[in-house]
Amino acid sequence: MRGFVALGALLVVAGCGGKQAAVPAGAIALVGGTPIPRADFQAQMNQARRAFRVQGKSFPAPGTPEYDGLRDTAVRLLVERKQMSLAARRLGILPRVLAQVEPALRRFKQTTLGGSEARYRERLRQTGMTDEDVREAITDQLLASALKRANAWPPKKLLPVSYAKGFAPGDDG
Repeated sequence: MRGFVALGALLVVAGCGGKQAAVPAGAIALVGGTPIPRADFQAQMNQARRAFRVQGKSFPAPGTPEYDGLRDTAVRLLVERKQMSLAARRLGILPRVLAQVEPALRRFKQTTLGGSEARYRERLRQTGMTDEDVREAITDQLLASALKRANAWPPKKLLPVSYAKGFAPGDDG
């Protein structure tokens, strides 16, 4: 499970372009013209809040350097996730990758937790993750592996990224 938590820290975009296109309301960024919904950002930040809570730590207040760092990491993760899913869709491998998520989760539960759903739920509670968080982490790992096998990741050229105000990594407002 720690591998799933660490995945967020490992999936960091090197460079994402500038502010070319207008980002629609309700989105934090556009990747190649495809929006990343604010709801996805909120879900990522909620995952971080849960992780802080189970560790007995206070979540950083908005406007602090700690919060800004978490925000930047969440945005980078979401941008890379969108870059990967769009690349997989272009290659026609996205449906195959998505079909592998459930079997991969079953293997994880079997090998790590003896196949126990109760142990899985307890591990989720202990880490502050949700089932959806785990499935997203598995999807990210499967996408990265499939794209690497197809020699499509990292891409030679990233899709252009435009950010909503206050969401560009390093943007303090």
